[in-house]
Amino acid sequence: PPNLSLALDDHEHTHAGGNAASAKRQFWIIKHGIKASGMPAWGPTHDDQRIWAMVAFIQKLPTLTPEQYQILTAREPAETSHH
Repeated sequence: PPNLSLALDDHEHTHAGGNAASAKRQFWIIKHGIKASGMPAWGPTHDDQRIWAMVAFIQKLPTLTPEQYQILTAREPAETSHH
């Protein structure tokens, strides 16, 4: 599957939209997946609002420090599973 945290290449950025086009592409890929790539479709289990939140996270990911990443991905005690 594509690395969704990487920006579109310069050729693709010349088309209308730039970041908006990248966000739409990321949304579509997350929602529908990519067959035979290991990238599942999240649309059946996640609503559009949740998928757009994933897109926002992916777009911010390249600029996050390790500490910021830990804060954003930390689970609340009630969300952790006990094995």
